[in-house]
Amino acid sequence: MSINDVMVQWADDFVAQNGCEEILSTASIKDEVMKMGVNRSSIIPSDHCYNRANKDVTSFGSKTALFLYIEPNKYQCVGSRYGYNGRIFCRPKGDSEDLDWGCFDSKARKKIPWSETNQLQEGHANRKTFRNQTRAYKKTPNDSQSKAVAENHLLPNARLRPTKPLDFRFLDTIERYLYENKILYDSPIVKWVEERRNGRRFALNDHLRGYVHAQMSNSRTWSYLEPHLPEIDEIFCNYDVKAIINKLDSVGHDYFISRVKAIKCGNRGINQQMQALRENINVFNRLIDEHGSLDEFVTSQPFIEIIGMLSDPGSHYKLRSLGKRLTAEYLRNVGIDCPKPDLHMCRLFGGKRLGISSKDEASYSEVFQAIAEMSEKTEYSQARIDNILWSYCAKGYGEVCSSEAKCKECVIQDYCKKGEK
Repeated sequence: MSINDVMVQWADDFVAQNGCEEILSTASIKDEVMKMGVNRSSIIPSDHCYNRANKDVTSFGSKTALFLYIEPNKYQCVGSRYGYNGRIFCRPKGDSEDLDWGCFDSKARKKIPWSETNQLQEGHANRKTFRNQTRAYKKTPNDSQSKAVAENHLLPNARLRPTKPLDFRFLDTIERYLYENKILYDSPIVKWVEERRNGRRFALNDHLRGYVHAQMSNSRTWSYLEPHLPEIDEIFCNYDVKAIINKLDSVGHDYFISRVKAIKCGNRGINQQMQALRENINVFNRLIDEHGSLDEFVTSQPFIEIIGMLSDPGSHYKLRSLGKRLTAEYLRNVGIDCPKPDLHMCRLFGGKRLGISSKDEASYSEVFQAIAEMSEKTEYSQARIDNILWSYCAKGYGEVCSSEAKCKECVIQDYCKKGEK
């Protein structure tokens, strides 16, 4: 693969696992992409920005846009499919201000410079101090003005729209529909959360099971994957850590890759996941040494803090190939009461559906907050709420509010903004 192809694969995998809100340093991007066999000096994030152009013409010709430039050495990783339609800036050599260079055409997926005539006509009107523009790309603007800039600049078609309160009646309507049609997922996670509340402690093998099941769920349809879980458990030695290490020592990580693929349960990140298996087990062992057990660690702080400690690229406890979504799933698999902000949830809470967010897809933090508020109102566990909403959307279960919404079958139309004139 070319360096560009490697960059695209890495960025798209990163977004699939972490979403498109993460802001990374140049150094952390280089550190991660180097693991895929690319020379460090060849990794130039600024060449892959939607909103930044370098003097080198190849930076807007053959190189795929993957990042939003935030400030020097800071980039927001959004992947190759991001819907950006904003301006592009550059800073000519010797200048102290940025030049309004052109725009990004999301349909053509390329950078387009303004014509030379336009630049001469507008003159200094095209020059912007980028210090005032970067706030438009940050994920959490601090005031109403910058928030408006962010919404209008990054997502010009998005608008915040109010919804009816998402209360007990809202959840009960969905749950009753799913139950009566026998399409409500019988989630073991809801049971594990209740068991933890009743005093259950989860052992190391439980944590390894939760971690592996979370990884296997990456970009896979759960209704297909779930029947294969006993086979997956056997492949991973029923999560006996010594047996797993012995397998890695004797036959290597390729053993796990080939066995998982043989039952057609692989995913696009399976190679990186298995390559990281030993390193991530070492992280677990370090946490056990420092906290006494993994259970002590995962309950030592609010789940949102634990998710950050295990998924943030700069964290000492970062689990490789596990972003925020899959880390939340791992924690849920050991009875921690939290939602998984997967694509179904982000889309459901987005501006075109329930209207919690001003964006088409809600952010992870918006999903976490919305479900926490619903849990407080209804006294349902967050895991139960997540399961009700996920079942309503997921393939093999409700499939009502999926990518192609079945609005005629929807039982919560009064709450939804889809199709609103």
